[in-house]
Amino acid sequence: MVSISLPIGRLRDFARDRGGTAAIEFAFVAGPFLFMLFALIELALIFLLSTSLDAASDRASREIRTGQFQTAATHTKQDFKDKICKGMTWLAGNCGSSLIVAVTTYDSYTQWKAAPHEQFTVVDGETVMKPEPDFPSDIPPSRIVVVQSYYKWPLITPFVSALQRLEGGIAVVSSTQTFRTEPYQ
Repeated sequence: MVSISLPIGRLRDFARDRGGTAAIEFAFVAGPFLFMLFALIELALIFLLSTSLDAASDRASREIRTGQFQTAATHTKQDFKDKICKGMTWLAGNCGSSLIVAVTTYDSYTQWKAAPHEQFTVVDGETVMKPEPDFPSDIPPSRIVVVQSYYKWPLITPFVSALQRLEGGIAVVSSTQTFRTEPYQ
């Protein structure tokens, strides 16, 4: 005689078996865990980039402040960008194409406060600053100088991309130095 309860018994045995639950639970938890781990690593890289950009911009700006940059044989915008990139050794490969530098001078801090601050926009998937000011050819002593350095960092984690202000998967890390140039010969 064939028992009808055979399939029901197998279903009960299958429901009681806990052998694969750890694998299924790991599958549910592994995705979000790895996503958060990569987002944390990317945020750490952005903080490292921010610190590196600040330090390199500060060192390069000091040369403008003391007059060393203005009295050098060449003092172009590209020379100044190269000085900043030289201070960011771990990003030397693509620093030149990802770094935007704006150096502006003012007669007083009041004039600086009244001036419009640069804005960024995305043009054809490329993050650009509008308008990008010309690099001052001569920075006289006792002038207010504002050095703004921006580094475009491509984001890979969707969570961090959602936190950004710009489109195209690019985060813009910035550093600003404001100072009065010292008297120099």
